[in-house]
Amino acid sequence: MAEPINEVLIDLDFYDRSLVRLTFAPVQNDSQTYKFVMTPYKSGVAYTLDPTWTYTISVLRPNNTSVIDDATEESGNIVYTLGSSFLEQYGLHRCSVEIFDGTKRLTSNAFTWEAINETGGDEAITNTNEYPVYSEMVAHLDDTDNPHEVNAVDVGLGSGISKTVSILDGDGVTTHNLVFVNGILTGHTTV
Repeated sequence: MAEPINEVLIDLDFYDRSLVRLTFAPVQNDSQTYKFVMTPYKSGVAYTLDPTWTYTISVLRPNNTSVIDDATEESGNIVYTLGSSFLEQYGLHRCSVEIFDGTKRLTSNAFTWEAINETGGDEAITNTNEYPVYSEMVAHLDDTDNPHEVNAVDVGLGSGISKTVSILDGDGVTTHNLVFVNGILTGHTTV
């Protein structure tokens, strides 16, 4: 069975020069497939892509090497599937998406995302998109009749870890931040 493709939905207003910082943060060397689905906007209103236009994505990786590749149009969105080479390096990745009419560049916009360092050993919590793990932790945390604390071991994430873990919701948009202190789930926020 093929690996599922994780879609990262991005709204890009090509007439607003604000840099978009994605909450998308895979772990270095993650073997999952990620697809950027970029909805183009003009002054806050989604607009229709011309079928004759072409699309380019440029990515400056953390080691200052760059990749320039073609993106495609699917259902009115600009789409690009990340190759595994993008996750070989941890750190900030700077991306630019350009729209061309022939050789004339019509517009562009930029966004960034960060790959998290693969630390390994007891300090690592592996990247997961298993929503049931999140649901179980929150259910434990919210259960006022629960006689014990929820910890990372109870839900299969290891022990003695103090860090925040971000989990992407099943809707592909909402991110949940789980806060562990010494392996104990102490809180969660929805972004």
